[in-house]
Amino acid sequence: MNNKKKKAIQRVKQNKVTQKHVGACPLHFRNEKNKRTGESVTVVSVEGNKGEEDFDQREIYTKAVQQVSGVAGVHLSEDVIERCAKALPDNKSKAENLNLVVEFLNEVKPKNVVEAMLYTQFLTMQEIGMTHLQRAEAAETQQLADFRMRTAVKFLNLQHSALDKLLKYKSGGEQKVVVQHVQVNDGGKAVVGNFEAGNRGRG
Repeated sequence: MNNKKKKAIQRVKQNKVTQKHVGACPLHFRNEKNKRTGESVTVVSVEGNKGEEDFDQREIYTKAVQQVSGVAGVHLSEDVIERCAKALPDNKSKAENLNLVVEFLNEVKPKNVVEAMLYTQFLTMQEIGMTHLQRAEAAETQQLADFRMRTAVKFLNLQHSALDKLLKYKSGGEQKVVVQHVQVNDGGKAVVGNFEAGNRGRG
């Protein structure tokens, strides 16, 4: 192994984020200042480097993104995460929004690109809606508070719509309707039973 690879492996080992810091999520973003330009840049740490001689930092990052997003495509998996982070409210830093997205996806574990897109839509609508609710409380006028409240309701309704579409997709488009049936027998005793639509049940 040449010195360049050794230094690269050592650098990533030093920056590696463990489960103690971010749970099971293998990705963690943070803001750092570029020492040369002084500009703030977003960098990422990836858990899972084993220090192999064929170490490839980019490959490890790509696999972690695919794992978290549930998307097989290299560019598409990154796009799903980055677009969601950009669409979130700007009251947090870029790194904080990226962490929110990857930690959320790591929790819900989408199985493909459709689920990943619906999950990120759900997260985006929820975050925007809750932000407007918070701003409604701090509004200087009643008119502004009402406007922000109405806006919040619209986004939270969109969140519910995304969730409905997600659940319908995950169930293969099937909808199970449970009807509660109350039957009164002789003697005034009531028997309550759950009956699924299309099936026959007993009380």
